Amino acid sequence: MNKMVCARKTSVLLLITLILTALAACRSTHSAEYFLGRAEKLIQQKQYDRALLELKNAAREQPTNAEAYYQAALAHLGMGQYQAAYFDLTEATKLNPTHVKAQEKLAEMIASSVANATDPQELEEAEKRVHSILEVVPESSDALTALARAEYPLGKPLEAIQHLQRALEKAPQNLQAAWSLATIKAKKGDFNGAEQILRKAAVDSPKSPEAQIALARLLVIANRPEEAESAYRQALHTDPEFAPALQEMAELQLSRGKKDQAERTLAELSALPDKRYRAAHATYLFRQRRQEEALKELEKLAANDPKDHNVFTILTETYLLTNHLPDAERIINRALKKDPKDSIAI
Repeated sequence: MNKMVCARKTSVLLLITLILTALAACRSTHSAEYFLGRAEKLIQQKQYDRALLELKNAAREQPTNAEAYYQAALAHLGMGQYQAAYFDLTEATKLNPTHVKAQEKLAEMIASSVANATDPQELEEAEKRVHSILEVVPESSDALTALARAEYPLGKPLEAIQHLQRALEKAPQNLQAAWSLATIKAKKGDFNGAEQILRKAAVDSPKSPEAQIALARLLVIANRPEEAESAYRQALHTDPEFAPALQEMAELQLSRGKKDQAERTLAELSALPDKRYRAAHATYLFRQRRQEEALKELEKLAANDPKDHNVFTILTETYLLTNHLPDAERIINRALKKDPKDSIAI
């Protein structure tokens, strides 16, 4: 009788344990989904730092959630932190090999990383990795592009061209594929063929400033600067805050001796919300030997945003280069007073 009672108690305890475990798992899933939802909205708003905090919470609730790592990769890409993004995508595909978006984004990153690679071992490893992606997403345009970019420098031009053509058939708006195929044609001296590919890419992606800037780069190589500048301006018409178009157009203007136009372009670049370009105009002023103007602009930028480490570094270096040593010492000491562990100030 006692054994039966004990058995019943054990069964009841086991059932309660299972129920509690299931409830905890449900709560964990619900919490993870809540944090993921918040992170996605923040990424759309380009608030990447805050998104990453939400994603850390999601990963804590569900450590094996591949989506959390995928979203973290998107946030890191938005911040220009490519190594962190690559790590996140690798983790996401390990946790869930059938996560198609993570696999395709990883393929896109591999395509970018091998674009200028020459090390055969690195290229062979990339080729192998892309083949594993194609096993999951056989018709992925991004993966086919990555494969072609690894094949071409490995001495497989025919295979590379075939894969790029196939990639464009699958996704005509795939700019990496279009640029790669256009580059191969340009190397063979077929600039007309290269131009046709990139103009078609621009037509297929009318809202893509990247398509216009790709065409502009080809026109620069072909020594057609007026048309190149027109393509840069078209990219800016599509997206007035597209920093690469402003940066490259300024370089083109400088190469043509249009200093006044270049300065206005760089002033626009510095005024963008993206902090990475905030000191572009001041740096130009310094290079033009307008040192006092450069210092005044950098000091204003530093005062407006004391936490901008990029501006702090450039300002400090400018003080040192212009022999304003007391000023350099002053801002370094001020930074250390606020944060004694500030590695940049140290």
